Amino acid sequence: MFFTKLNIFTVALLTSCSCLGRPQTDVPSRILGLFVTYSKSHMLVYCTVAEHLARVGHNVTVIGIIENVYPNANYKYLHLQLPKGDRLDNNALRRVINRRHSFIQSLIVTTREYMRMANASLWQPEMREFLRDRRAGAYDLLLFGYVMNEFQMGLAAHFQCPIVVLWVVQPALQVNRFVGNSVEPNYVPTLTSRLQQPLNFMGRLKNYINALLEELLVLYLDYCAGQLYM
Repeated sequence: MFFTKLNIFTVALLTSCSCLGRPQTDVPSRILGLFVTYSKSHMLVYCTVAEHLARVGHNVTVIGIIENVYPNANYKYLHLQLPKGDRLDNNALRRVINRRHSFIQSLIVTTREYMRMANASLWQPEMREFLRDRRAGAYDLLLFGYVMNEFQMGLAAHFQCPIVVLWVVQPALQVNRFVGNSVEPNYVPTLTSRLQQPLNFMGRLKNYINALLEELLVLYLDYCAGQLYM
């Protein structure tokens, strides 16, 4: 019994020493993080992922439109300063709060603002220069902070690299479509229903109606995204 415990301790000690003595990563990858949001809480989540990747030896570059939430981070940070007219319209958001719109109405207003802001970020001189100087093969992976800006996923095609989508709440709307989740309104509450399991009959009925409204909302968001290409 003593030798068994000693052998386990020895193996654990040797494993720890070998991990400390070798490089953190054999082949560092070039990773780009695109996080176009004014939400600091979102950025804290996104940049935490980027920081962990940078700490293990990968070359990580992050593009954001607010100040770096981790000034002493190991990743490189490119701050896109949007002109005042292209920033988030606080007045529009304030009207949504004061008038007590429904969740879906509020989501439509905020989505419009995020899409407009995301589109404006691609037209900034710093961003255009960044894309002009970095072509296919410049990055091995794109970390994409999704905030109703799926048209920006085309950057993965620009760099010809895989993409990882970061989403901070439960799968909903387009996210279900991205990952292939089926909508199960009979027992899985939708994001807009604000229900919890288990669902009774009235809960399932309300959830089903909200699921239909979400499908219509996705079609509307697809239409809005398409207008950016007109």
